[in-house]
Amino acid sequence: MLQLNWRKLLLFVGLLPPILLAFLISKYGVDFIDWDQWWVAGLFEKSARGALTLADLNGQQAEYRSFFPNVLFVNLGWLTHWNIKYEMAVSFLLGCLIFLNVYFLAKKTLNNPALMPILLVVSSLLIFSTAQFETWLLGEQIIYFVPVLCITTGLLIIYSQLPVGIKLFFCILLSTVSTFSSANGFVSWIVLFPGLWTCTKSTSRGFRYTLIASWCVSIAINAAFYLHDYHRPPYTPSTTASFNAPVRAVVFFVACVGAPLSTNTRFLFVAIILGSVITVLFVICCLYQIKFARQSTISYRLMPWLMLGTYSVLTSMMITFGRLGGGFLQSVNSRYVTFSLYLIVSLLFAIPIIVEDSKSRGWLIQRMRLIKPVGILALSTLILLHLVNSAASIRQMGYMRTRRLQARSCLLFINSVSDKCITQGFPDRNTVAAAANAMNALGFLRPPLINSNLIEEIQNKNVQSGSRFGAFEQLQRNNDSTLYVAGWAWLPNRNEPPDAVLLVYQNSAGEKRIFALADLPLKQTLWGDGPTKADAVAGRWEKSFPVERVPELPTTLSAWAFDATTGKAYLLENTQRVER
Repeated sequence: MLQLNWRKLLLFVGLLPPILLAFLISKYGVDFIDWDQWWVAGLFEKSARGALTLADLNGQQAEYRSFFPNVLFVNLGWLTHWNIKYEMAVSFLLGCLIFLNVYFLAKKTLNNPALMPILLVVSSLLIFSTAQFETWLLGEQIIYFVPVLCITTGLLIIYSQLPVGIKLFFCILLSTVSTFSSANGFVSWIVLFPGLWTCTKSTSRGFRYTLIASWCVSIAINAAFYLHDYHRPPYTPSTTASFNAPVRAVVFFVACVGAPLSTNTRFLFVAIILGSVITVLFVICCLYQIKFARQSTISYRLMPWLMLGTYSVLTSMMITFGRLGGGFLQSVNSRYVTFSLYLIVSLLFAIPIIVEDSKSRGWLIQRMRLIKPVGILALSTLILLHLVNSAASIRQMGYMRTRRLQARSCLLFINSVSDKCITQGFPDRNTVAAAANAMNALGFLRPPLINSNLIEEIQNKNVQSGSRFGAFEQLQRNNDSTLYVAGWAWLPNRNEPPDAVLLVYQNSAGEKRIFALADLPLKQTLWGDGPTKADAVAGRWEKSFPVERVPELPTTLSAWAFDATTGKAYLLENTQRVER
């Protein structure tokens, strides 16, 4: 009875990470189009005109050809009016499917029923880790989950009782989906083949030759379609950096491997140390597999985990070659954690299998008393590092939400206010303006673009009496050429600072027109990865600009708090007079 209760408790604990993550995605996710998604906007434009082709869906986007995700984006977008939060929900569902695949693989390969719930709980912590905050909060990052889902599904198919020919067909199909989803998708062809080869040992030699030929032809066809008219994006870092500085490349690689437990850019050495330990452990596991490759039982049980780990290793190598030129901090980028974390997951199951096999050979009889405490210490350390890193990552999720809401404010005024406000998420202002207007016409922007700079058109007039939204506290003129304005602002209904503060002048006709957006310094993040300026007083805002920016002088300036979730503005207390 006690054992049953412990299993129920572990099951509950294992469900906490996805439940918490679903809440955080709902809380911090922002329905906002950014960076790569502006490329997807072109697909909607063509689809609306009935001009969308397969070539468009398979067009090169950065280093990717994301044909299958693009099909999903377009169809899901039309169903939801391209609400990006639905794409985040799909990413979450893909994470759930990956975890289920890991669970079923564990059932097929792990012989210790008492240990499996513990390992699944730790796997749940990693797979639903907030260290991947950028991946969870950017809708287009669906592409990062597809390769590992295809690989784990392929491994399950290989371990099923299906005929070998059916296994071959589905593995080719899954590898093709993986290839045309993400830049690292081609790795699927490498990690699934050993499993297929193993399951054909009992078949005829002719069939094994057929398998090799089919696999090679499929790779060639995929490569031909992928590389046709392929060009390296000019803005990506040079790939020669790894060859010119091999030691730096090795350090970058191990930092990438250790990033799931430490995305702290200020303590990069922690990720380097952890990544080195993880890499050494994986090499030992691979050597053990090689040594006993002819013994089918241990090879059968280890193979899926080593292939899953190989996926992370090869992807981390690709990241090293592709991003080393951009600096060491790229190695702990939260987006890449989605690739590298599965090396740790693979070790969680591979190491117990090797320990169990080693004991059966009599190798660890003298050290059996040490195995359990060492294992408990290792798992405890892993969980502690994960929790500390997750706490920082949750703070980063809040910071990311604030940045994206500020960027949305800038986007909403792209037609009416010529201000170089925060441009995070904008690849090019002119390109974005054209795409944003197209999406606005389709009803895909919520709230819609603001096409007038008259403040009365967006003023929220249904304000409760006595509500305070802040104050316009300071106007300072420097050298008769520059104005500095400052104050504080707050949105009582959201209990947080506004997403922008609008600066408004009154012209000779009495009209109040928006001419600039003030800056709201962001809060210092836990690791200090955000702006160096801490937000000492919540809701502080400021702006420096040439006097010529004010269209008419003399005039009276006012400031308004803007809510990017509703597209409404709220007048702040006080006004300031500007003379000629």
